[in-house]
Amino acid sequence: MKLVIKIINCILANALNHRQFQDFLDEIGSEYQDLLLHNNVRWLSRGKVLNRFVALLDEIKTFLKKKDHKELDQDQWLQKLFFKADLTYHLNELNRKLQGRGRSAFSLLEDVASFSIR
Repeated sequence: MKLVIKIINCILANALNHRQFQDFLDEIGSEYQDLLLHNNVRWLSRGKVLNRFVALLDEIKTFLKKKDHKELDQDQWLQKLFFKADLTYHLNELNRKLQGRGRSAFSLLEDVASFSIR
């Protein structure tokens, strides 16, 4: 996660890099137009940041073109990144299900049990 935040900050912290990255995404017709920032206060934002980073991984590799981030080409690191992105996505989904109003305790317990069985 540290490298992901470092790369995102590298792109978004510098206004020129940020504009160039947005223009690059617009030129290639990417699904997303920008990266998301991670907020340490809300741990649920980590899942959204990781999912957006994974979705834009090829574009980020092309944009950076530097070999400073060797991990972006390592299969083991990428597998861990994809696993974290999937896990945080499912945790976010479970959290949203548990926050619904008017649900019985049995249905909430059922959601938690089905999550732990997956």
